[in-house]
Amino acid sequence: MDFKPLFYTIFKSLNPYNYKTLVGQKFSQILKYYFFILFLTILLMFVLFIPTIYSTTNYVSRGIGHFDNLTLSSNFVLKDSFNALNAPLVRFENVNSTITNEFILITPETVSYKSYLFFGSQRDVILKHNTDLTTDDRAKMWLGLLFFFMLPSLLFWSIIFSIVYFTVIILLTLIVMLMISGVFRINIKIASLLKVCIYSSTIFILLQLLLMPFYRIFALPLAVYWLLILVILFVLKDNLDTSKRDVHGAHYTNNSSSSKNDSIFGSRRSSTSSISSSKNRIEERDSYDVDENGNIRGSSKKSKHISDDDDGYVELK
Repeated sequence: MDFKPLFYTIFKSLNPYNYKTLVGQKFSQILKYYFFILFLTILLMFVLFIPTIYSTTNYVSRGIGHFDNLTLSSNFVLKDSFNALNAPLVRFENVNSTITNEFILITPETVSYKSYLFFGSQRDVILKHNTDLTTDDRAKMWLGLLFFFMLPSLLFWSIIFSIVYFTVIILLTLIVMLMISGVFRINIKIASLLKVCIYSSTIFILLQLLLMPFYRIFALPLAVYWLLILVILFVLKDNLDTSKRDVHGAHYTNNSSSSKNDSIFGSRRSSTSSISSSKNRIEERDSYDVDENGNIRGSSKKSKHISDDDDGYVELK
């Protein structure tokens, strides 16, 4: 899959003047971009969380330091075996056994894992039935690293939650923008407005997720998101109005030129027809018959024929 167009679309979605082209895209391409920006932003968010995750052990140590005595008891009895997590697989068993597909195997006596995570040989950590967390550094380290084992599951549920969360926000935004476009008489189709809401959600997703490791804010990303959509709507409205003016102007010009041509050609046709009729008409004039002696025999109406081919020759009959 070529990701370059998807990366370019991130920057295009931030420019309101690009939406005249973006709203013409198919919904399949828009949904592909939507899931792409979600997955990419969530991965970047987890990367930004690395310093926080790394400091989890110190955070646990500082928290435990407030206790004089904090005993963790591993003396437990299970009704039956079960999986605490599926990705990665963390399993509780009643008796010690060999790791097969488990990432971590916990029994009342040991915690078993593989030396190179999913590969390598099995390692067993013997559990004390009563462990004082305030004095056992190894127990504090394991408690802090427990968060790392939960990362794959946290990533999966973060993706599911983000898809539901941002989809609901986009649909609510669509309803709000439909009302606003009706108030300002912005003639835009619902499908086109939905495309605008999805593409412009890029800025909302980036701000909401990338700021999460540092600040827990909601109002600012949403305000920027809605402001961007309003700017886009007014830019699209101006483009639509300009297009209408151009169409009406071109229609008026064509009508004017056609009327001029009609009048010109009409006069030409009339003048040509008049000339042609004047050449081909049969004129009647008074003529007289004269005999050989010059005597007038009498008057009669004679016709004079003028043809186009006689070059002005007149024949009297």
